[in-house]
Amino acid sequence: MVNRSCGIYKKSKKVVEYTISRYPARSYGERLRQRRLELGLTQVKLAKLLGVSEMSVVGWEKGWHVPSVAYRMKIRKVLGIEY
Repeated sequence: MVNRSCGIYKKSKKVVEYTISRYPARSYGERLRQRRLELGLTQVKLAKLLGVSEMSVVGWEKGWHVPSVAYRMKIRKVLGIEY
């Protein structure tokens, strides 16, 4: 049984507390969305700049799927992300 709200993991008869990271790693989609908003771009505008559908951008941001390597290169260029 896992009770994530209070940070307790119960296995058999033992109760073990675990810690949740204070700074969890953000997903690719969260970082993409943050950078897009920093630049004042809408999902529609970003999609047009990349030559993809709006639903592709939505899917990337929500974590439904990740862009191919070719699109990651385009995204970095459009959003001004250094390697």
